[in-house]
Amino acid sequence: MRTDWSVPLPDPKVFHDPFALEIGWDSMTGGSTNIVSRRFESASPIKAEFVPTSASLGVAHQIQWSGLALIALSSWAIVKQHAYSLFIGIIFGFGFLAVGMAVSWFIHVPIVFDRSLGLFWKGRQNPKQDPAQVPTPGTGVLLNQIHAIQLLTKRVLMRGIQGRGGSNYLSYQLNLVLKDKTRVTVIDHAGIQASREDAKKLAEFLSVPLWDTAKSETDLLPPDASKLETWIAKSVDKID
Repeated sequence: MRTDWSVPLPDPKVFHDPFALEIGWDSMTGGSTNIVSRRFESASPIKAEFVPTSASLGVAHQIQWSGLALIALSSWAIVKQHAYSLFIGIIFGFGFLAVGMAVSWFIHVPIVFDRSLGLFWKGRQNPKQDPAQVPTPGTGVLLNQIHAIQLLTKRVLMRGIQGRGGSNYLSYQLNLVLKDKTRVTVIDHAGIQASREDAKKLAEFLSVPLWDTAKSETDLLPPDASKLETWIAKSVDKID
């Protein structure tokens, strides 16, 4: 049962394509970010990628530098002031550093469309290195199996610290609609303008139609805004 009434399901009839009536229009499961984490980049007519943005790189670097600063300050206090209780600060510092490195590793995972190979894939296993290694359905597809590009809107709810309060944001999910009526998510992040521009560029690169159903907060605002605020508050409280 669909409970997120704050983002109504799109009407596929507006695209005047019978195929649009036979696929799903709810958002796919998976993670998203509240920043524009990737941008479309095409260095040549035959290859395009979704590369990390300065915003996502900045998040990773900020976490890493926070860890290094905590390690440095704690070490200085231990050596100069014999504050051995701050040894835990070094442990937390290394924890921040590890998280920052993990975030950096994740955001640098390649998302590639290669027309020379006729493939789309996510991951560090480049098919060029092993021609027999065709991407699995969960990570990549043959480009000639892509029927359209689908851009959806979903509301992401986040619980506050210790269950107090919370926040929400709109995320825009870009999916590949395949000829077997399945869908594969390419990216899922915030930023309606950037998402629309990248979806348009990808559709042009692949020469397939774009089914854009992205909505802004203004588009989704009900006549009685208090109902939306109440629903969000109750939904956040239910998050485990």
